[in-house]
Amino acid sequence: MGNRNLSALLETYIQNDSVRPFVAVRLVLDAGDLLVWSGGGDLSLGGRTYVGAGNLLSMASLQESTDFSSPSLTLTLSGMNDAVLTNALSVDYQNREAFIEFGVLDAGGGVASNFTIFSGRIATMGVDENPDNPKVSVNVTSRLEDMSRPKTRRLTHEEQQELYAGDKGLSHVAALQDKEIEWGVTGSGTSAALPDIENPWIDMHMR
Repeated sequence: MGNRNLSALLETYIQNDSVRPFVAVRLVLDAGDLLVWSGGGDLSLGGRTYVGAGNLLSMASLQESTDFSSPSLTLTLSGMNDAVLTNALSVDYQNREAFIEFGVLDAGGGVASNFTIFSGRIATMGVDENPDNPKVSVNVTSRLEDMSRPKTRRLTHEEQQELYAGDKGLSHVAALQDKEIEWGVTGSGTSAALPDIENPWIDMHMR
């Protein structure tokens, strides 16, 4: 999901006659983050080093809806080396986090200012192993997608132990399933007369 909180410095750079924008992508994979950006060489951003992909990195247009639908976008890395392709084919990628940063460079080529334009989770990753132009396509969905997923957790003791080992808050749930609880006056089943209750206020106003 996008972040509208542009810093004053970023707004200033965007309004300049000469602007050097960039896009940086971070895919959080088990084997290590995949870090690429839209320029050449290495880019230091947020304590991480992003590898330049130049025009080999493309991103579909990002649109924001006015309802609660879950936006998504597709990233494409073309001309990648064997190491990147092997990583894409072998690692577990579904539901891994993905972050896309937009920013501008200063005159020295460093990051002047940046902000997160989209964050979500990886849904699918497709690999085109064409030897002339191999490509990796990554579809990233917004975190709003989590709201549409069915919740499979149940209020049981076993589920509670997976989340909080040793907690006994739900230890009696199973015994309550067939528990008969009697309400009201027990006995023959006939209604019992309510006991007389002394109430000075009623006695005073009823006389």
